[in-house]
Amino acid sequence: MTTPRRLPVQARPDQSKRVMAVTIGLLAGIIAALMAYMLCLHLGGTPLVGLGYSGGSFIALTSLIVTLEKELGLL
Repeated sequence: MTTPRRLPVQARPDQSKRVMAVTIGLLAGIIAALMAYMLCLHLGGTPLVGLGYSGGSFIALTSLIVTLEKELGLL
């Protein structure tokens, strides 16, 4: 009977790498929010509608990036 092979355990990244990963996610969300706001105003939307689009895009992109970073082992 053979013993199963153990997979190597990934070490958690240190605190500075985790903070940098979250910061990158937040900055990407801010850029997406600004782009959505400017695009909405450019296409003739009101500032309130632009604010709604920018908030939605910030939440969507930030949560997507944080989920990807968790899957990659950065968080």
